[in-house]
Amino acid sequence: VCVCVCVCVCACVLYNEVVALGRPIEAIHCIGISKIIIEHSTLQYNKIDFKIIKLFKWRTLGKSAASLNLGYSDANLPKTFLYNAPATYYSELPIAVGQSFQTMRANEYFAEKYSHLFLSHTFPKINTKLKWFKPTPVIYHNMGIGELSGANKDKNSAIQDYSNGYFESGVGINNLYSANMIGYGISVMYRYGSESLPYEIDNWAIKFSFGISLDFGGTTSLEF
Repeated sequence: VCVCVCVCVCACVLYNEVVALGRPIEAIHCIGISKIIIEHSTLQYNKIDFKIIKLFKWRTLGKSAASLNLGYSDANLPKTFLYNAPATYYSELPIAVGQSFQTMRANEYFAEKYSHLFLSHTFPKINTKLKWFKPTPVIYHNMGIGELSGANKDKNSAIQDYSNGYFESGVGINNLYSANMIGYGISVMYRYGSESLPYEIDNWAIKFSFGISLDFGGTTSLEF
């Protein structure tokens, strides 16, 4: 018998303000909280997740984005019930994915509690005479920490956490080619710190990216 109860709360607030040069003129706040209560034939535990996203639009400097993700579980769990760190390194499918670790391998790390921070800044587009070529520089920095208790390590001896911290940074260029509201780009990420890999080349990841821009006329537009 398995009973799952999930409670989710999500709210977004958009506000505009006119301020001095160099400070944000527009910001979006998104906050989400979810609580999962599991009653299984042999397990009973709680999981609580929290996420806050903040977007800044600067007058002349472009746009910044920050996402803070937190998670906590309160029991000694088998591997399949633990948090799996959001890894998106796939050599066969090198696609950039937001709010994830671009250089981390799938199923490389697990945790019972974690904290992740994903940061990026998108500079203004570089205008050219070519309609399809509007290169947009981007910089990224991602970091996280995830821990397993001694009891969870004993139960899952074949897995590892990232309690010493996971760090990666990189650069990208979006809109190298744009058509039909879709822009294509490329990014390069580098993994460093205590969780870097022994072979230097394995710490690098080259990813293709794409984004969608919806223009509603005037000053209103959405970009993903």
